[in-house]
Parts: sequence; C-alpha cells; structure tokens
Amino acid sequence: MLHEILFALLGHTGSVIIELAPLEQADLARQVFFNAAMGGEAESASEAPVGIRFMVNPNLNFLSRAEVEQINKIVSLGAAFKMIQQFVAKYGGINARMALQLAYKEHGAAGRGGQGANGSDMENSLNGGGSDADDEEDEALNGVYVKAFCSGVNQILQVYKEHLLALEGEYMKDRSMTIAALQLHLALYHQLFPALLAFTQEITDQSLSGGQLLDALNQRCVSGNPVVKNMFTRILFACHRVFFHQVNAWVVHGQLIDL
Repeated sequence: MLHEILFALLGHTGSVIIELAPLEQADLARQVFFNAAMGGEAESASEAPVGIRFMVNPNLNFLSRAEVEQINKIVSLGAAFKMIQQFVAKYGGINARMALQLAYKEHGAAGRGGQGANGSDMENSLNGGGSDADDEEDEALNGVYVKAFCSGVNQILQVYKEHLLALEGEYMKDRSMTIAALQLHLALYHQLFPALLAFTQEITDQSLSGGQLLDALNQRCVSGNPVVKNMFTRILFACHRVFFHQVNAWVVHGQLIDL
C-alpha cells in the first residue's frame, strides 16, 4: 500500500489511488451532498474543484474512514506536484515561437542586406502558424524571467523527489514504516506546495512576467512562515541571476536584451 502512495506522490495514479478531473470532483461533491441530505454521513470532498485531485478509490472496502482521510491528505501532495510539474513543463522550456525569435534575431545580426527569402520565411513563421489563443498565451508567458522561475521551482521539486527516494529506501530496509510516519516526514510540503501552486495559478491568471513577476515574488518572500519564505527566496534568487545578467549586458556591453 505504501508503494502506491509513493507513486501517487510522484504524480502517478493507479487502481488504489485514482485521479479526479474537475468535473468528476463536482459529481463527487453532489453525491456527498445527496448522502448528507438523506441522513448519511458526509464524506470529505474538496470545497472548490480546482485542478486535479488524488484520492483513495471509493470502491475499496478494506480501509477505515480514518485511514482513507489520512491517505487522501497525503496524496493531495501528489496532485499539487503534478500540477506544478505541468506548469514547469509548459512554460519552463523554449517553445517554438521563442526559438524562432532567437534564430531570427541571430539571422538579422548576421546582416539584413542578405535577408532574402529565408528571412521573409522566418518572419512569416513568427507572424503565422498555430492558433491565435495559443500564440497569445505563449507570448504572454515566454519571457526569460518565467523560465528562470520554472528553473527555481525545478530545484524545489528535485529536493522533493530526492526526499521521496530516501523514504522509499528507508521503507525497503524497514517494512514497519506506517502511513502516519510517512505523513510526518512530508508535513513540510503541506506548507510549500499549496503556496507554490497558488502562485503558479496567479502567474497564469494575471500573465505575470518580467518586473511584475519579480515584484510578486518579492511580496511572497515577506511571509511569517519561514518555510514558505525560504522557498520563495530560493526561487527569487534564480530570477535575480537573469536580472543581473541583463543589467551587466546593458551597463558593460550596451546590449538591451529583453526576451
């Protein structure tokens, strides 16, 4: 059972831990409300079905209600990890449009006099191709600061994955590890992941990039929770490296690079 939980914590579900999409969560919430209205005990459900949710398969009957609640709380980290990882995968790399912009600028620096057909084809590729909605969304969040933010988030996720690997090794050596002990080991991430997931949602909703992203990160660093403060400070450090490189390029070399 513990192995299924560890897999779910890495974002992989199966027949024991299942994944619910937002619509399925809404159906579950309606079923819980119906059961409560009929006089039965209401099972816990998420207040607002935002994103995905991991939970114990309700068809399993060998677990008590307390065990199900405990496991559901633990695997909620897996759902948050998966959504954060999806954000990093979507905005952390260099998309096709940004790669074309870099190639076009390099081509233009080599000499605009010999631009010819290749230059015009490349320019057409920048202006066309793909849906307008996708282009607008990608263009809004394709800056180097968003990439740097994703790089900082990747460092946090890497520490989390290494922690899970260590827990699995400990479990393989000593099979007496309980679910309560696992929950205790992962208590730290119940503070980190909700804050990080909420911030990624804020970036997406408000299309934060550049100076706006740095300002928002600075505000998140002013926190009474030292764990959350330390996490956002590490991510801000990754973004500051880009900022200082830009300042150095402008002051020393006279190059204004804004991608």
